[in-house]
Amino acid sequence: MTDGSGPGRAPCDPGWRLLFRREYVWGADTPTPGDRSARIGMLIAAQLGAKAAKGERKWG
Repeated sequence: MTDGSGPGRAPCDPGWRLLFRREYVWGADTPTPGDRSARIGMLIAAQLGAKAAKGERKWG
């Protein structure tokens, strides 16, 4: 699982991309100071989403 340290990098999980594609691309393509908090929130949500996707795949 990615730690979000590499810009433009995303996990290989297609569900993750579908769920977070808009937020991820927006955060990566707008490197402005005002978006820093938004990117941090996006990274947290992305990691939670990746964990949830893995959990759903594991259980289902």
